[in-house]
Amino acid sequence: MGLSPVTFFTVLAVAVDFYYAVLGFLEPQPQVPQDRGAAERETVEPLPLPVQLGEITEEELRAYDSSGPKLPATHGHQGPGL
Repeated sequence: MGLSPVTFFTVLAVAVDFYYAVLGFLEPQPQVPQDRGAAERETVEPLPLPVQLGEITEEELRAYDSSGPKLPATHGHQGPGL
């Protein structure tokens, strides 16, 4: 009298999960990079806040084609919203 295939694979899956859980606790923690100092850090401008434009013309929409670094790209969809 042996194990059914379902029981065998369930026990195997639990054993493998247990192995990886224990292995995760025994793994050395990754090294935290040292602070490079304020002089070496890049200054990043914050993103502009999103704006609800509503109805705009096609000419106004062409300005937002992501060709300029200050203008955001737009994404739209056709149909009713959620």
